[in-house]
Amino acid sequence: MQVQVSVIVAAYNEEHWLRRCLTSLKKQTLAALEVIIVDDGSTDGTAAICDQYCERWPHLFRVIHQRNQGQGPARNAGITAAHGRYLGFVDADDWVEPTMYATLVATAERSHAQIVVCDVRKIYAATHRTTSLLSLPDATDHVAIATYLKYGLNNAYSGNKLYARSCWQKYRYQRMVYEDLDILLDMLSCCERVAYVQQPFYNYYKHAGSTTLDYTNPRLFDIMTAYQDAIEHAKVTYQDAVTYCVAKRILINLATPGFADYLAEFIELIRQLRPTYEASPSIMSDPAIKKICDYAGQLTLPRRFICEREDWAQSWHQYSRNFKTIIPVAKALPADLTTLNSIIGC
Repeated sequence: MQVQVSVIVAAYNEEHWLRRCLTSLKKQTLAALEVIIVDDGSTDGTAAICDQYCERWPHLFRVIHQRNQGQGPARNAGITAAHGRYLGFVDADDWVEPTMYATLVATAERSHAQIVVCDVRKIYAATHRTTSLLSLPDATDHVAIATYLKYGLNNAYSGNKLYARSCWQKYRYQRMVYEDLDILLDMLSCCERVAYVQQPFYNYYKHAGSTTLDYTNPRLFDIMTAYQDAIEHAKVTYQDAVTYCVAKRILINLATPGFADYLAEFIELIRQLRPTYEASPSIMSDPAIKKICDYAGQLTLPRRFICEREDWAQSWHQYSRNFKTIIPVAKALPADLTTLNSIIGC
């Protein structure tokens, strides 16, 4: 049977959740399906679970075991190995509803859309809360792409979409956090047709181990790069819509308590993007989003970092791309504030 959909599951140390994910894919009503699990150098029981599913259902599951490279490169390995006419992605700690891929494929075939979108059900483990919001007001075989880029929910999320294989001819994920955001707005802006199924087929499980919920992780600085790439690479026709989307997202980030420690970096990013914002008709005509330009005038400390241990400095330098200088300090910081000010250049 010709494979219609290749679903790629990148998994790193997901032994607690992986069986739920793979079982939901085994229950899909679409028969012409293959699941490619990429075990990204896991050190727990993930690899064994992958092998168990492949041995029991070899017609459905395949596994790639590789050294740890990150979710983006792991997904790329799955893309290269895929046989399907369409591709889908499911995170190893999430799961999908049984009719998801059958419905999305039928919609793609009927509408000739390069990407078909569905809604996302978010499950918050810590508070036992579930939300399911509509991505757009109405289901349609012909989404207004600019509207979806500007106002659609989960538009920069990989899991709630079915992609024609042709979408991936020029795109691959980067080795970074927010690898979805880095390319998906660009990819959507290059589509001729996008369709939308108004059903919450994708279950997004937000738990304490989720990377983007760990606001102490310096890799979250990748979001700055992702925002810049999204605007820079967007198709000219939709650059205004993508710019509006990025501005709106940054304002949401600034209102999120966990991102408080990244305020200076966001302000620096806003300063860089301000000319683009001011050239955007959508932003300038929306008083709420236009307020982002006000942040450009806020003062920040010089982009230098003082660290008591050199190994810590090396770690932060790896992820904190926008810091011009990192100064390791071997001894305790000076008590004299004047001396400290002279060190950091205030």
